[in-house]
Amino acid sequence: MNTIEAESSPVLAVKPRRLTWGKNQNPPLPMRSLQDERFMMLPDGGRYKGGWEQGVKQGDGTLIYVDGSVYTGDFKNDLAEGQGHLLYPNGDQYEGEFKEGKPNGKGVFSGADGSKYDGEWVANKPEGRGVETASDGTIYVGQLVAGSKHGQGKISFPTGSFYEGEWDADEMEGIGTYKWQNGMVYHGEWHLGQQNGKGVLHMATKEIYEGHFTAGQPHGKGLIRFPDGTLLEGNWTFGTQEGPGIFHYPNSRKVRGFWVNGQYCQDLELQDEL
Repeated sequence: MNTIEAESSPVLAVKPRRLTWGKNQNPPLPMRSLQDERFMMLPDGGRYKGGWEQGVKQGDGTLIYVDGSVYTGDFKNDLAEGQGHLLYPNGDQYEGEFKEGKPNGKGVFSGADGSKYDGEWVANKPEGRGVETASDGTIYVGQLVAGSKHGQGKISFPTGSFYEGEWDADEMEGIGTYKWQNGMVYHGEWHLGQQNGKGVLHMATKEIYEGHFTAGQPHGKGLIRFPDGTLLEGNWTFGTQEGPGIFHYPNSRKVRGFWVNGQYCQDLELQDEL
């Protein structure tokens, strides 16, 4: 056994990404159907038609912002509040609940690029539980905080690979399980999106590595369980076996060897326990 399989590090074909919530404001969409005498000009340059009470927007209405965004829905005390629809100049849109002028509660964001988020919002950002779908078909289902994956969640890639477990600030962090499309599975500790700490790697070739990982690779003490029952104890340096190791065979025979850069150099039969 020279090295642990190269695919043990989840170098993702598509990096999990954060959606942008209508930040691209160019160019404005044509608003011909909204340009009629029923709209009043507002001091900030925007235009509004709809309910009006005591000098503020109230009830149903439509507001055209200076940047070309269009909100249609409920107003309260001059701000969007209740159910509404917001269309951004670049074609992105949000439909759902608003509070104090911002998406808040349950709602759906649909990006012009085909991306989508359906779930809970707080102060204009996804927060709570939701489903995020990227334009390439990558799907995340789980918890978010301030627009980032945080807490428990599962991300599934178009290749068939997936990760399920803990997240922090859009990174796999804590305890989780990653399954590759070739059937290889890792379960254990993660840090900054890589296997880091104690974990178990079930390889596609049926061997099982148990031990310590650093930066996505076996690193430190570990052992490999072979399908025939043989065990190999040893040390690994970023995925490559180095130094002394011991084979434990099913017939109780033990053989000690030495590895340099993943190459098995020598062996000695052991008569007694080391």
